[in-house]
Amino acid sequence: MNTLNAESSIPITTGGPEGHHKRKGLMIVGMFKLLKGTMLLVLALGLLHFLHRDVQQYAEELISKFRFDPDNRHIAGFLAKLGLVNDHRLEELSGLTFFYAALLLTEGIGLLRQKRWAEYLTVVATASFIPLEIYEINRHVTWIRVLLFVANLVILTYLFFVIRKDRPAHG
Repeated sequence: MNTLNAESSIPITTGGPEGHHKRKGLMIVGMFKLLKGTMLLVLALGLLHFLHRDVQQYAEELISKFRFDPDNRHIAGFLAKLGLVNDHRLEELSGLTFFYAALLLTEGIGLLRQKRWAEYLTVVATASFIPLEIYEINRHVTWIRVLLFVANLVILTYLFFVIRKDRPAHG
């Protein structure tokens, strides 16, 4: 059964197996976006925690506490990079992380509420990050990067077909 969405005057499927699958798919994507947004929100707050603190010293204390070898080339390189982090850089990183978290949370809430605008926002936002994800994978392949890339491609493809399918027919 088709009805008109009062928000956009676009027919949406409300009943039958197709409507159920669409709602279920949007719920899964929405929950995924909420999970990513929540994790980034926690990260942004964590970055603010280190303002006016010596990040490198804190990391060195953790490395010592867990008895990791500070002379390991990976750990030494990580510590060297942390030595370059200052308050201004932490504020920038935290601000960008807050912005991205807000975007993901907006997408997730909109999708869970089955808002048409959220489908379009998610397609545009997800597609805009694909080139960056490809660059990062080419720079250094990790299973997390590949997994997130594939998940974003699946979400993008799914939403593209949902939007095309729900598009009103033009006479």
